[in-house]
Amino acid sequence: MVGGTWLASSKHGKFTFLTNFREIPPIPQAKSRIDLPVRFL
Repeated sequence: MVGGTWLASSKHGKFTFLTNFREIPPIPQAKSRIDLPVRFL
C-alpha cells in the first residue's frame, strides 16, 4: 500500500487537502501531487 496526505492553508482562510491511497506498486518517476493544493491556494 502507498499512502500519504498533503494539507495546506492560506493566511486568507483557504484550506485544501489531498489524500493518496493505492494498492498498486508505486511508479518511481511519477511526479508528486503536492502541486495541486499549492496551486489552488
